[in-house]
Amino acid sequence: MPTDRNRCSVCAGGEFDLLHTQRFILPGDDRLQYDVSICRRCGFACARNIPSPEDYERYYSQNRKYAYEGSHNADPSLEKIHGDAFRMVDRHLVSLSSPTATKRSVLDVGCSTGDLLSFFRRAGYENILGVDPSPVSRELAAKLYGVPVAIGSLYSFRPPEPFDVVLLSSVLEHLPDLDEALESLRRLVRPGGIAFIQVPDADNFGADQREPFLEFSIEHINFFNAKSLDALLGRFGFRPLEIRPELLRFNDVSYPALSSLWVHDGAPRPWSGEVSDPAGLKAYVAQSREKLDALSRRVERLTETQEPVVVWGVGSLTARLLADGNLASLNIVRFVDSNTSHHGKRLNGVEIRSPETLRGERQTVFISTFVYGSAIRRVLEEDYRYEGRIVSL
Repeated sequence: MPTDRNRCSVCAGGEFDLLHTQRFILPGDDRLQYDVSICRRCGFACARNIPSPEDYERYYSQNRKYAYEGSHNADPSLEKIHGDAFRMVDRHLVSLSSPTATKRSVLDVGCSTGDLLSFFRRAGYENILGVDPSPVSRELAAKLYGVPVAIGSLYSFRPPEPFDVVLLSSVLEHLPDLDEALESLRRLVRPGGIAFIQVPDADNFGADQREPFLEFSIEHINFFNAKSLDALLGRFGFRPLEIRPELLRFNDVSYPALSSLWVHDGAPRPWSGEVSDPAGLKAYVAQSREKLDALSRRVERLTETQEPVVVWGVGSLTARLLADGNLASLNIVRFVDSNTSHHGKRLNGVEIRSPETLRGERQTVFISTFVYGSAIRRVLEEDYRYEGRIVSL
């Protein structure tokens, strides 16, 4: 049953303006769409008419995507992102007088395979724990970094006592019930403790943009800027210590983000009445539509020939191009993807298999991803010595 989110999580307003309807065709031939909407009262943007919180938690518990991204196969740029996040937290902790920073308890919610926590372990932090809904992530965290991980989520995890530091790196943008999430965060952070929060920065969507509608992904359903993030955290007794806009680079794509530190001072702050300007988001949607049209024109060349095509990549871009572009008009004989949880499923009626099935073949391969595009081309050219045609974005 879709969740309509009738009340704004920032200001409790009940009226929204529709900005964009995002559609996807997903592995397993599931169809998903949501409405990117802007609160008329405060300007906070979020997705409405979304799946239930239970559906999302089940999705993350079964999805190997984040386990793959956090594994030793990930681009070194992820190490830089996590290293910078660690240093931001560590600088604040070492500035405190007592106890020493490494005695502080640290919890990473949505920790994937524990890469961020591994920086704390290497720096001598003795009391660290991760929480993630994926059993695969727990196994990899222990194997790769020796990091302990409990199975759970921000909604469900109930430790015996709160933590000095709670990390929410790329988490809040995913959560359908922000009120419950912030209530949970308030329980998890001890009074006087700190929270590190990193989310996409909606004010700067489209900076260094290559992929259309990249920020409206399958999983991202909250679109914060500094004002809306401050207003939300303030309602639950968190005061900002630092909010830093950044442009994070992961593989071949840059992401605008807000990296922030908050102290749990226990004094809730009502919404100030400050309104976020949606002009940047509106420009991002217009720019994305132009880029989607340009991509469709490139795909059209393969449509005209009707040559057999293998599409490598079944992520958000492929899901969007199938639903709103013209990818479905290609003569697609197979999808391939490195995410093993998709193998054997069908996408738009066509089977998804391992990239290894391409060895020895000479069909046209269409690389349907910006994030991993260069890495996939290297695999085809250097590892597979692929002799067929390669079309990339």
